[in-house]
Amino acid sequence: MYARVLKTVVREGSWSEATRIATESIGPAAKEQPGNRGIVLLTAGDVGLTISFWETKEDMLESDQNGYLQAQMAKMAPHLSGAPSMEIYEVQHVDMSTP
Repeated sequence: MYARVLKTVVREGSWSEATRIATESIGPAAKEQPGNRGIVLLTAGDVGLTISFWETKEDMLESDQNGYLQAQMAKMAPHLSGAPSMEIYEVQHVDMSTP
């Protein structure tokens, strides 16, 4: 599994609208993407980390190539202070159930 992490800075007073867009538009659009396994949004002050999980690296890269990522970022752009930074990670599962 892979994760794409987008770090954004949200304009003052825009969290409510940014959260609405993420919930009502970006989340449902992500479900339509092959291999998408969900999204998590972390917030601290004006910084947001959006973590999307993908079954394969190819699925994640295809979501860049087919315009999905660009379309979602265009929806958020009016509420952000600048362009987001992006990092890609391979997800490692750690079994915490055994001593």
